[in-house]
Amino acid sequence: ITALVVYAAFRVKDRLGDLISMAVTLCLFALPLAGLWASGQSQSVTISGLLPLTDASFYYQDSLRIIMGQDISHFSAMRPFFPGFLSFLMNLTDRNFMFSLAIITAIAAIGIYFTVREVQRTHGTEVAVFLLLILFLYFRHHSGTSMSETLGMPLGALGMALVWRSLEKRSQTLAVFGLFVCAFALNVRPGTMFILPLILLWAAWILRKPNEFIAIKFLFVGAAVTALSFFLNSQYVRLLAEPSGTAFSNFSWALYGLASGGNAYTYVFE
Repeated sequence: ITALVVYAAFRVKDRLGDLISMAVTLCLFALPLAGLWASGQSQSVTISGLLPLTDASFYYQDSLRIIMGQDISHFSAMRPFFPGFLSFLMNLTDRNFMFSLAIITAIAAIGIYFTVREVQRTHGTEVAVFLLLILFLYFRHHSGTSMSETLGMPLGALGMALVWRSLEKRSQTLAVFGLFVCAFALNVRPGTMFILPLILLWAAWILRKPNEFIAIKFLFVGAAVTALSFFLNSQYVRLLAEPSGTAFSNFSWALYGLASGGNAYTYVFE
């Protein structure tokens, strides 16, 4: 039923269609958040639908530490952009945690909406609605939690939308910006890091000139902006954390788990 409603909304054309499809997307992402708060359900990182637990509690506590001018924990130093952004929202909303989570949910809905719209332009409404529901079902698992996925995931989707648009318009500038957003998203929430050089090579191949084997200039500029996102992350760690704080300190654990047949990051301790 949800798919049919979303499909009908995305089939409406012109400005009215933009307004209706945006409203439906915002409602789609708002409903699970409202349902979580109304039910008071406890999850792995949330007690009674709101109180942060385990990883989420570290981000929440460190956002308050940033507001008070204190150093963040070693846990948040691994990915400091999210507690930094959460502290901005908490300060903006007078430390209203629920309002801050609602803003993050709205940002996620808007970012994913623009991504889906790009896919709709090239592959039609059916594919776009399928993509929207897949992204929604992933985000729904983290909705209402102070986890870095809630910001990293929509940023990653938006970065891919920019790259997607750049390939159609043959714009290297737009592709560079999209690559930067993708790299920034993976600094917000570390994940499939090795996708970055693959996107860079893929875009350099697509955007090459007729007399080029590959777009060399784009390769160098794209590599530079990707490195810039990691440099900004390292400087942010130095700004917010203790000197011993390290970015991506558990990345080797995840890499070992993957290299050992797709095991969890805790497999390294076994």
